[in-house]
Amino acid sequence: MSENEVYCHECGNPKGGVVCPVCHTLNDFAFCKQCGTPLTDEAKVMVEELKMQPDYQLLVNTAKELEELNMQLPYASERDALRDQANDKLRERVLMLLAQDQGIPNPVIPKVEAKRMSKEELDKEKKRRTETITEILDRMATPMMPSPVKARNYAMAQKPAGVKLAWVCNWKHAMHSSPCGCAKPHLGGKWVILGKNNKQEIKDDK
Repeated sequence: MSENEVYCHECGNPKGGVVCPVCHTLNDFAFCKQCGTPLTDEAKVMVEELKMQPDYQLLVNTAKELEELNMQLPYASERDALRDQANDKLRERVLMLLAQDQGIPNPVIPKVEAKRMSKEELDKEKKRRTETITEILDRMATPMMPSPVKARNYAMAQKPAGVKLAWVCNWKHAMHSSPCGCAKPHLGGKWVILGKNNKQEIKDDK
């Protein structure tokens, strides 16, 4: 870029970068590298178009479910399960008495869906959601594109929140923190779920 140029010919962003309005991170590309917020009009349109796709909708919903499961604590013992059951019965009893005081003889007390489960059950549910996300990401793999910027934006628009991901490129089959860390994202690639032990495998091109 010359001194008189303000915008990059490749990515269309201003010379000084783009500051994310959500997390205030300075970025070189159309999506925030920290929180994934679309930063340009083209990026925002791309996200809105993706929201209409069934696979993307399923991806976002499943990622949200997995995030909620990761926040849950399993039952530490059978006593915890019994205590929760006792609390549910007490809640129903209190609501019943309050309704009867208001002149409702046979009130319908809504059930509260129990979310806590054993460690084995919780791990099983996490595994099921993880497998679903992996299948969707495989289907939504970035194809070969005419330019790095289009491939980069396409992949970043797909990235769901709440899941730790890395991007595996088709060029070297290397694992990057995102397509922004790949020198040739236009050759295609895909997002993969980042495990606990493979963070050291991430290699971003300089």
